[in-house]
Amino acid sequence: MAAAFLWGECEMTNTKKALAILVAGGIAVSGYLIANQLSSNQLSSEKALASLTAERDDANLALAASREEILTLTAKLESQASDIDALNQTLVEKDKTSQSLQQELDAAKQASFVQAASFEAKISALDIRIEELKKRIVDADKLYAQRHLLTKKAGDLNELILKASHKAELSKAACEEFKQGNSWNWVSQADCDNFNKWRQEGQQLIVEFETNNQALDKVNRQIADFKIPQ
Repeated sequence: MAAAFLWGECEMTNTKKALAILVAGGIAVSGYLIANQLSSNQLSSEKALASLTAERDDANLALAASREEILTLTAKLESQASDIDALNQTLVEKDKTSQSLQQELDAAKQASFVQAASFEAKISALDIRIEELKKRIVDADKLYAQRHLLTKKAGDLNELILKASHKAELSKAACEEFKQGNSWNWVSQADCDNFNKWRQEGQQLIVEFETNNQALDKVNRQIADFKIPQ
């Protein structure tokens, strides 16, 4: 019994040893498998990490490019904004210039209207003066024509007066001889009649001459007073 117990104990020990060996072997195999699995996972992780790193680097490059593009666009927009401000300023200045020019144009138009009205008034006044001058010229022509006629008439009358006076003198001498009654010339009452006729005619011519001279003096005064309208 003691031997059986010992055998049994020995068999159990062997069994335990076998189990231990199996367990140890399993653990070893498991460790190998786990090590292989860990090695494979590590490689996959490194690849994934490298891929992610590369993707991150690409993303950083893209981000940097985007930022550079944003900076470029911002600078461009700022430049355009500056150009817009300058353009707006130019437009404002042009608008001011346009308003100033419009004011000058309005002032010039008003001045032109005033000047045109002044010229029209001056032209109207000149037209009146021209008509007055034309009338004065016509009047002057009439006066000079009258003076010419009156002067000629005065000369004619003076000549007629001299002739009448001469004939009257001749008739007077004959008439006086006739009245004395002792003349040897052929004298008669006709000589006295002729003397009276020529004396009366001479007197009439003298009156006409004086009247003509008065008219001539009046015309000469009108010509002397004649003034061209200013």
